[in-house]
Amino acid sequence: MVTCRWLFLIVAAWAIGWTPAEPLLRASVQATLLLAGASIHLFSAETFHGRRFGRGLLVGDTVLVAALLMLVAPGAASLTIGFCGCVLLAALIGQRRRTLLGAWPLVAFFVVNDLSAAGGTPWPVVAGRAAFLVASALYFATLAEHVVGPAAEPEALREERRRRELLQITDTINRSLDLREVMREIVARVGRVVGTESCSILLLEPRERKCFVVASDDRPDVDMLEIELDKYPEIRRALETREPVVINDVEHDPVVASVRDVLLQKGYRSVIVLPLTFGSDVLGTLFLRARRERPFTAEELHFCKVAAGASANALKNAMLYREVRAESEKLRRVLDGTPDLIIAADERGRIVEFNRGAERITGYSAEQARGLTLDHILGAMRDKPMPRGGGAADGTASREVVLARGGEEIELSLVTAGLEGPGGAPAGRVCIGRDVTQLRRVERSLTQAERLSSLGEVVAGVAHELNNPLSGVVGYAELLRF
Repeated sequence: MVTCRWLFLIVAAWAIGWTPAEPLLRASVQATLLLAGASIHLFSAETFHGRRFGRGLLVGDTVLVAALLMLVAPGAASLTIGFCGCVLLAALIGQRRRTLLGAWPLVAFFVVNDLSAAGGTPWPVVAGRAAFLVASALYFATLAEHVVGPAAEPEALREERRRRELLQITDTINRSLDLREVMREIVARVGRVVGTESCSILLLEPRERKCFVVASDDRPDVDMLEIELDKYPEIRRALETREPVVINDVEHDPVVASVRDVLLQKGYRSVIVLPLTFGSDVLGTLFLRARRERPFTAEELHFCKVAAGASANALKNAMLYREVRAESEKLRRVLDGTPDLIIAADERGRIVEFNRGAERITGYSAEQARGLTLDHILGAMRDKPMPRGGGAADGTASREVVLARGGEEIELSLVTAGLEGPGGAPAGRVCIGRDVTQLRRVERSLTQAERLSSLGEVVAGVAHELNNPLSGVVGYAELLRF
């Protein structure tokens, strides 16, 4: 509203600059308008946002500008009449969009009137007057909307709008599991329907008794901002009682006595806090604050309760999704951390899981392997029992597979087991394999060493048997020489 007022006063000063009044008079009037704009900053936010002050501002600005226009342009009564017409239009309609739509015919009439006047009015003057009338309609419509509220819609239209917004909220919840996206959509729509300056959704951390702002329509960039519950007695009351807290008069309600000055300084006059419950759990709150002085209606409160229920469901679903996703990532890290091959296939034998160990051993990437069959990856020997193993009573089987990878043969010790679905129906198979190529090489080397050792023992025994008689022959041969 402050911005609209400054825009209106600056455009009024600019329009007055094109009047035929004396330069000193024009300058004095322009300075008066600018001083009037600066004077608003002398008042506190609490005073400025009050409806009583707004009414005084509406009357005061109307009288001030009309008097100055008659002072500097007594011969251009049409401009003063047009200005008063825009003010009257804004006061009657009380809504910016409709006021602006209604003001355009009025502006067009005065533009045509100026252009058709005797001698014609210069274009800069016409443009300045038109801009002044549009700025007047915008400012006074904004001010009237603040003072008396927007023009009342028929109840049927308001109810239809609330239903449409609830359908949009439900559609967003069903469409996305992104917590931030869903919560932002909810606070934006609830705040727009109820007409609040601040609508937020808070997430409760019950273990540490902390609250975090998940989304807020007045701060779109907020994400898990921690707040101190001691500074929000209304939120504490809602969390403790699990009941809605509705404060229609901040100035006199005892619930917010400890923070009344802070709320009034920010201009807030009414507050709603609705607990977000799911079963027996309190997940957080829907927190609305408004600067209007009129109380929340029963229809608005009902709409907020329905939105809070949808928010609780969305919050719970998003939290479950985060937990499942975190658990899935944890299991994925475990699977990818093991050096062994782990492959899971569905009931048709199509691969659905393929860890990094399987990528390293087989040479296939997970993207390449998914959708292929176990036969394609493990080869025709997949069902050939190992010579040293066999089936087990629990349905597992040990097998040995030789895989060819880039001209190299890899020996794989494989254990397969069936997966069961609901009711015990077959749901696929899981294969766990370990690269035993080096182990088998070592085993073969040990076997060869054992054979050589045995052969050495035989040779040593034969040599010993031959050495005994030869020793006697050699001894007698030495005696014969002497």
